[in-house]
Amino acid sequence: MSSEALAKLFKQFQTKVQCVVLNACYSEEQAQAIHQYIDCVVGMNKAVGDVAAINFSTAFYEALGAGKSYDKCFNFAGNSIDLEGISESDTPQIRYRPRHYISDIEETQQAQNQDDSSFKPMSEQPKSQSMNFSGGTFSKVQLGQAGRDLTQTQKFNSDHS
Repeated sequence: MSSEALAKLFKQFQTKVQCVVLNACYSEEQAQAIHQYIDCVVGMNKAVGDVAAINFSTAFYEALGAGKSYDKCFNFAGNSIDLEGISESDTPQIRYRPRHYISDIEETQQAQNQDDSSFKPMSEQPKSQSMNFSGGTFSKVQLGQAGRDLTQTQKFNSDHS
């Protein structure tokens, strides 16, 4: 498979895929092409033996499962090759850049803001609203905390004790 074709494939999944490990001989060229779309890509800069490849991938995924960052997973995997006495620890190569992730909450809020044509900045919104009903008065007060808008509802002047 050509490097360009592989890169085009991963371009379509760049918002879903964070890391690709190409555990095959001479895969560094493909890794370089993929890295323009994927933040962490591991490739092999020369032929890699089966034992080294298996040790590398096993250790990499164990560290990943333990919650380690990609660069720490890579270092752990390289060390596992060394610990087995295999002289191929310089064969795997990593291309890594940390990604700034938007949380699901922030993403949902951004989508709602784009869809809501009546959205107004906080400075244009009323600071409080009151509503009367037979049981008393409710006051809705908007509060700001750490850049987020919060709404607090309080009941005042209850007619019923």
